[in-house]
Amino acid sequence: MLAYEKESLGFYVTSNPLSHYAEMINLYSTMNTSQLAQCSQDKTITIGGVITKIRYHITQKGRAAGSKMAVFVLEDLQGTAEVVLFPDTLNKFSRLLVQDTIIFVRGRADHRREKPNIITEELIPLDGVTERLAAKVKIKLDAKDVTKEKIATIKSICQHYKGSSPVYVVLRTDKGSVFARTDRAFSVTPDVDFCREMRQAVGEDNFQLAR
Repeated sequence: MLAYEKESLGFYVTSNPLSHYAEMINLYSTMNTSQLAQCSQDKTITIGGVITKIRYHITQKGRAAGSKMAVFVLEDLQGTAEVVLFPDTLNKFSRLLVQDTIIFVRGRADHRREKPNIITEELIPLDGVTERLAAKVKIKLDAKDVTKEKIATIKSICQHYKGSSPVYVVLRTDKGSVFARTDRAFSVTPDVDFCREMRQAVGEDNFQLAR
């Protein structure tokens, strides 16, 4: 029904299907489509959204001349952006290029055309996003704010979401910062629920995911 609404009217009436994944998209994306214009040339970015309007072309120049490439529109809750897959990348990720599928695009910002677009390096499906985009967890703590209760809470959350992603702690003191990796026993699966609980425990600005 949602697809019919979008095709017939050009917008969703019942609900935007992306709204159900808004928290996940915000968590694992480094920016949204409305921010792409302010991004520097060739900066590596990750944006989640839904695939729309797929077009295929045959390359005319270069070593891949005569090969098929693709361009699609990625739509998130803030807008849209064109995404380019050159032949080698298309061959690698063609199975994931399906209209109306929610996907994460990892690539380089490109400002050489009239509108900024994304040169794809990797397409990541929803079921692979935690493994591919959240390989590490970084927590920042101010020494003056560290209490036994806070440490116990952090340990409890890590133990509840055991996994393979290591947790790193940056402890800020008056004399500088100390960076350390926690014991392997505290490695986690940084899914949406884990991230929500940890951000509540340490603060939004003190929590970060990294590859």
